[in-house]
Amino acid sequence: MIYIEERRRYVIASLDNPTQYVMIHGGKRYSLVNSIVSATKYAERSLANQMIRYYRESTGDMRELVVLPVLITYDLIDETEFELDGGFK
Repeated sequence: MIYIEERRRYVIASLDNPTQYVMIHGGKRYSLVNSIVSATKYAERSLANQMIRYYRESTGDMRELVVLPVLITYDLIDETEFELDGGFK
């Protein structure tokens, strides 16, 4: 693998058990998803906090939501070392 870069992003998560993440489908359409990979990522914490307010105004859902930082890493991989199931040999 060849490291390219890392980016700090933010996701909105519920304090439910199991944790759910906010995904925005455009406009004022939202859903809660179980996968952090599917969650909408924000470049700034302040934007994620603003989106919590928009989410609550649009949905009326007042569950406890928090902003979580995530680190996304981009690497180039050699596909000859990559298995069909998504893992490395």
